[in-house]
Amino acid sequence: MKHSKGFTLIEVLIAFVILLTVVGSISFAYRSAVLSNTKAASAVEMESLLSLLMPTIRARLLMEKDLAPQTQEGILNDTVFSWQAKVVEKGSAPRQLSPEDGDWIEFPERYYLWNVTITFKRDFAEREYSFKVLTWSKL
Repeated sequence: MKHSKGFTLIEVLIAFVILLTVVGSISFAYRSAVLSNTKAASAVEMESLLSLLMPTIRARLLMEKDLAPQTQEGILNDTVFSWQAKVVEKGSAPRQLSPEDGDWIEFPERYYLWNVTITFKRDFAEREYSFKVLTWSKL
C-alpha cells in the first residue's frame, strides 16, 4: 500500500465546516455589535434633541394664554418630532386668613401642570418621552 501525502476528502470537509462555523460566529457577533452601536447612537441623538426642545416647549407653554391642548411638529437634524401638551392639573395658592376681618382669602387658579409628550422618528427608530411642566399666569 502506498502512502500518499496530503489530506483525505473527509479531513478537508471537516476543516471546512469548522472554518465556516468560526467565520459565521464572528460575523454574527460583528453584526450584533454594529446593530447595537447604531441603536445606541440613535438613542443618544434623540436624547440630545430632547434637551434642546424641552426649554423651548416650556417657554412656549409659559407664554400661552389658552389652556387648550397644544401641539407642534417639526424636523430637527433629520429627525421628525411632534409634541403634545395638555393641562392635567390646575391650582391656586393656599388660602390665607385675613388679619383685618378674620375671613379666609381665596386666590384664583393660576398654576397649571402640563403633561408633555414628545415623539421622535428617525429612519426606522421611534422614541417617545413624557415630562411635566409647571406654568403660571401673571396677576
